[in-house]
Amino acid sequence: MAPKATTAPAIAACLHPARLLTYTAAVQGDPRKAIDLYLWNLRLAAAFQEVLALVEIGLRNALDAQLRQWVPAQSGAHSPEWLITGRPSPLSTLINANTVGKLQRNAENARASRSSSHPRRHAALTHDDLLAQMTFGTLTALLPIANTNSAKYGAKRVLWEQALINGFPHLDTQADPDGLVLADRVSRLHLLRNRVAHMEPLLEVNVPARLTDAYAVLGLIDPDLRSLAAGSSRVRQVLASDPRPTTP
Repeated sequence: MAPKATTAPAIAACLHPARLLTYTAAVQGDPRKAIDLYLWNLRLAAAFQEVLALVEIGLRNALDAQLRQWVPAQSGAHSPEWLITGRPSPLSTLINANTVGKLQRNAENARASRSSSHPRRHAALTHDDLLAQMTFGTLTALLPIANTNSAKYGAKRVLWEQALINGFPHLDTQADPDGLVLADRVSRLHLLRNRVAHMEPLLEVNVPARLTDAYAVLGLIDPDLRSLAAGSSRVRQVLASDPRPTTP
């Protein structure tokens, strides 16, 4: 619902004209409609976040499950707790000591913020604690790329062929033999996740296409996970309430 005409200018000032500019332009300069569109964008972002959360967690656990098997198979010096005991090459090229150090610091900060009654208030940090701090961007960076000139092309290719492909048991290897279609979908979802997280405009986002990406990735991991996301998503419902006038 659009704000009252008497309150719209004050609300617009609080949100700042620069932030509202995209929305104002989309509704021919009407400040009330711009605020209404801004609120709709927030609802769309919130609805997308629910789907993206399942993608991020599903992807993280799918990749980790394969690396827990692959890492100790490369060397007896490494255990399945690869974020704690070390990473053999080429994984060490993609997840280096600086990255792990940041995960460690973030995990320590998360532990310090636990309440005094938390059952793991003073527990030693585990692999899972560090894994929980891994960003969508870091996960995306583990997947294969098409650019053969990239310094990380070989490392990504080896890791994909020897381990990560197994995290997507429903992948059609004839349609996507190198995992590049999957990687492109994940990359697009990572960009969308960043827009959602930073409350940026989603007015130009191809919503049906991004839903297709999300459901496709989840379906490659587990069809039941895809069904969960599709059955609970509010994205299409919010999209249908887009307050912008449609072109006849």
